[in-house]
Amino acid sequence: MLSDSCACHPAASRFDWRLAAKSGTKTLLLLTLPILAAAQQHGWIEGVAFNKLTKAPVAGIKLRMTSSQPERRFEAVTDQNGEYRIEDVPAGDYSPAFDAPAGFYGPNPMELALKRTKVHVSNRGVQFDVEITPASTIRGRLLDADGNPVVGSTVFALPINGVRLGTAKTNDKGHFSVSVAPGRYRLQARPEKGGGPRTFYPDVTDAASAETILVGEGADLGGYDIRLRAPAQRILRGVLRDKVGKPVPDVEVVLSTPAVLIEQVAKVRSDAKGAFEFTSVAPGQWLVSARASREGVPWLGKTTVTMANRDVDDVELWLDPPFALDVELAGEPEELPNPVRIELRATADSISEYAIAKQSESARFGAIYAGSYRVGVNGAIAGFYLKSIFMGTVEVTGRPVDVVSGSPPLRLVYEPTGGRIKGEVENGAGANVVLIWADRDTYVSGQDIFTINCDGAGRFSASDLRPGNWYALAFAGPERILWTNAIRENVFDRGLWRQAETIRVGEGETTSAKLKMSPWPE
Repeated sequence: MLSDSCACHPAASRFDWRLAAKSGTKTLLLLTLPILAAAQQHGWIEGVAFNKLTKAPVAGIKLRMTSSQPERRFEAVTDQNGEYRIEDVPAGDYSPAFDAPAGFYGPNPMELALKRTKVHVSNRGVQFDVEITPASTIRGRLLDADGNPVVGSTVFALPINGVRLGTAKTNDKGHFSVSVAPGRYRLQARPEKGGGPRTFYPDVTDAASAETILVGEGADLGGYDIRLRAPAQRILRGVLRDKVGKPVPDVEVVLSTPAVLIEQVAKVRSDAKGAFEFTSVAPGQWLVSARASREGVPWLGKTTVTMANRDVDDVELWLDPPFALDVELAGEPEELPNPVRIELRATADSISEYAIAKQSESARFGAIYAGSYRVGVNGAIAGFYLKSIFMGTVEVTGRPVDVVSGSPPLRLVYEPTGGRIKGEVENGAGANVVLIWADRDTYVSGQDIFTINCDGAGRFSASDLRPGNWYALAFAGPERILWTNAIRENVFDRGLWRQAETIRVGEGETTSAKLKMSPWPE
């Protein structure tokens, strides 16, 4: 046993293995210096933060390096030369995070998480430089229904896949300038009370009809004028009922934008007869919802309403308790090597519920509410593909499904005869290949998109594919991370499918493909 005096001796700076005894072919080694020395190794982290476009240094960037051990957290701020250095850092892996000054954006935290970016410190140190993206600008004017400038109102750049929200106030001539990170946005103007309904660029009150603005790195985009609609005077009336049709009094009812951008617009309470009323509702599609607690259990009601240029008086909002929904797997191996996560995403408000299937167990949604959902399945089963999804005897693969109390179980059917694609990308060493189910409407989230990294010769392969048509594209990598939750939008909404190769995958067949690199639009 090592003595305490030996463990603390300053000369204990490395391992010293000594031959202690020999007997025939057996050798016994004895550790004579303390193993604590290895844990005492320290290094440093240093680097430079620079403007991604101009390569100029950026001062004032706050960096945080955190390890899995909570006491190991280090911070630094870049100086006027964009440089930083953290001394006396224990050896190990650290997760970086950044705060950028006004006018700049650090690396996207989602991208860092998806890449599992780590800074590894050894007994010496590591160089870790940081690309900082300059802010972009969206400019325009806010005008009323008669074309006059609207002063002092707030304009929001609502991110679709951007980093965060951007806001600005209109000046005395109605001009606004919103600072944003690269990404996709919708502009929304929120005039002062009585100045008209909240309006999306260019002149719509329905979020789903708003135009999307693509913002590149360091862009300065002008001409995005928003024209407000005349103040709406339409009324939305309805009655809140429980599951047996009895009116429900004194419950808060919420009017929100649905699906695309969930935003609460107004709240009222149901009266003694369960009636509720919203005034000055703009034309478009709206989500009406209510929530109440019964014996500690939350009951929920929600419905979508389309407002035309007239009052709506007959909305019935049903308040229902949660219920369970079972999920059965068929055709898969008896023991799942990895869990499968089943998702039900509400079509009205994009809120999701999840159930997990693992080993030979069935999955169950323990508390779900009536509504229309899209089924997603996350997780692959090697040697099998997801062929079909049924609710009872009705196939709902890739389509929204109405779920109510008493609905039969969801049944996921797997088959072992999926298709395979083997291919090569011209000059594609390390490229990212994206495979996406070609039917835009009948897709199963989690099973419709695959990203594969090519080898040094540009070769790639994918197996266990659902038979049918797939789009295939190749992009530069691996430095560019392709986010699964943004790929579908990029491919279809931005027209990238037009430059894709369409590959027909047959059941149990291998299809060859030759791809060329495609530019990924900024």
